[in-house]
Amino acid sequence: MKSHEKSAAIPKVSIGVPVYNGEIYIREALDSLLAQTFTNFELIISDNASTDGTEAICRKYAAHDPRIRYIRQPENRGALANFKYLLDEAAGEYFQWLGSDDCLSAVSLSELVTRIEEGFDCVFPDVDIVFQNGRLPVTNCMGIFNRVDGVYEFCRASIYRNNYQVYGLFVTNVLRRHWEFLAICDNMKCYNEGLFVHAISALTRCAYVPGAKLIFRRHSANVSSVVRAPRLLLDFLTYSARSHIFFAKVNSLSAFQKVNILSLLLFCHTKYAAYLIGASIKQLTYQIIRRCNQ
Repeated sequence: MKSHEKSAAIPKVSIGVPVYNGEIYIREALDSLLAQTFTNFELIISDNASTDGTEAICRKYAAHDPRIRYIRQPENRGALANFKYLLDEAAGEYFQWLGSDDCLSAVSLSELVTRIEEGFDCVFPDVDIVFQNGRLPVTNCMGIFNRVDGVYEFCRASIYRNNYQVYGLFVTNVLRRHWEFLAICDNMKCYNEGLFVHAISALTRCAYVPGAKLIFRRHSANVSSVVRAPRLLLDFLTYSARSHIFFAKVNSLSAFQKVNILSLLLFCHTKYAAYLIGASIKQLTYQIIRRCNQ
């Protein structure tokens, strides 16, 4: 029996927070959720066998708010399995993941729920990126979706912004139905949400909600900060190939729209792959020089 089945009250929204060794930032993430003006939600925390103070922090929060359920995994299940565990545990009609180092503005859930109840399958907030190293924040990252409407336009825009949507609010059963597009990328370190974002753009009804705000934190422990360029290149090429195959086969676009999407995808991905190739060569050259000097 799932722990939420013990309660007769079914929440409107389930929020899943996957965490591993998140003691530095998780208080801010949880505080931002508990400060939401929309309060009809359950908060599920899945701790991937953290070795720092995460457990103590989360248990303290759970003891003070009955909406919070803290589950500590007996071993590290891997990031994607932890995300899936949270989705499987969800009782709410709608579901949203939040990174343990990220935050939501206080009105975000209210804005997202209002919009999704207009008949959408997925609604996602605007994003501001804050940096650990003191660099000035990057704001309005999802502004490209302003005035975007319809499957074709969302597919085009998702080529430029294809990661933060995974932290949107979904109809729970729709998200479960399209989980396969995340599962297929389980072996990737980076870019593993890109195919999923393309899929939901093409196969579901999406909306951008500028009144909601995700504060996304960039720091030295982010996966993209620690994975070396050659592995980034390999994962990007895998993501790119799968994305081209997906758009070539999808039935929600006309033949003309497919050609347009695939041409834009090829152009953008070729440019970024060239950048990663250069970074990989630079990194490998540096490693060779270091070994020669030892």
